Amino acid sequence: TTLDDTLRPFSQNYKVSAGRKIPMIFLNHGQHRKEEFGKKYNAKIFDNARKEIEKICDVKITDENLKKAFEVYNENRAEKRKFIKLAASHPQTIKASDRTYVLKSSYFMLKDEHTELLKKLNEKLEALPEENWDGVRVVTSGVITDNPGLMEIFDKYKVCIVADDVAHESRALRIDIDMSIEDPMLALADQFARMDEDPLLYDPDIYKRPRYVLDLVKNNKADGCLLFMLNFNDTEEMEYPSLKQAFDEAKVPLIKMGYDQQMEDFGQVKTQLETFNEIVQLTRW
Repeated sequence: TTLDDTLRPFSQNYKVSAGRKIPMIFLNHGQHRKEEFGKKYNAKIFDNARKEIEKICDVKITDENLKKAFEVYNENRAEKRKFIKLAASHPQTIKASDRTYVLKSSYFMLKDEHTELLKKLNEKLEALPEENWDGVRVVTSGVITDNPGLMEIFDKYKVCIVADDVAHESRALRIDIDMSIEDPMLALADQFARMDEDPLLYDPDIYKRPRYVLDLVKNNKADGCLLFMLNFNDTEEMEYPSLKQAFDEAKVPLIKMGYDQQMEDFGQVKTQLETFNEIVQLTRW
């Protein structure tokens, strides 16, 4: 994204290193994505990416095949949204780590195959009665939270993820593609235009996202929010004060933790989860 000083030079670094062996397609999308001129610009950017893929893979990507793919992806997103709700109401059956790995697995499987398996899982969960939970109920927030060591700690400390504001999870599946839009590239641009409440995307209203995250906590009856701040992520760091202010004013616990995908020492996380547990017991609302 052009808003993130850490991600912006990544394309150049990649070209110098792996780029000579593995082609990279850089999407320089426009941040003014809601206006008509922004949608047209982003549609052109997506179309350039399509042409690059066609050249690299020696294939022809037709509008018809793209629309079929959109239907497959829309269905997969819908089943994942259903699973997230079912996992929240069945915390004894679906641990925090199970939830994360079910969602993560869709990145490594054909979407229709993942959807078929997820439908079966959702059917089994729907057949079970809702489960009680004596641990903490949280909303997670950040870019990515799939570190196996972190998930192990979540399970050990009885953390139930009732909802999330994670880019790798719910942020990526909240918005479906509008199948009524004839041009596939404009349909993608329209989907991108409707993606809100994301610190990595430009939004002139700095208070809308804090309200959204706070409502996630309240609407899902969570005890608070665990914010995992990816190292050197300046966009989320700049947003944090407004987020903290909203939670402080609402008297809802917000715990911020530094996060790295290669983390091995989770001593800080354990300490903060213990503190969070104590806060919850004192202020459970």
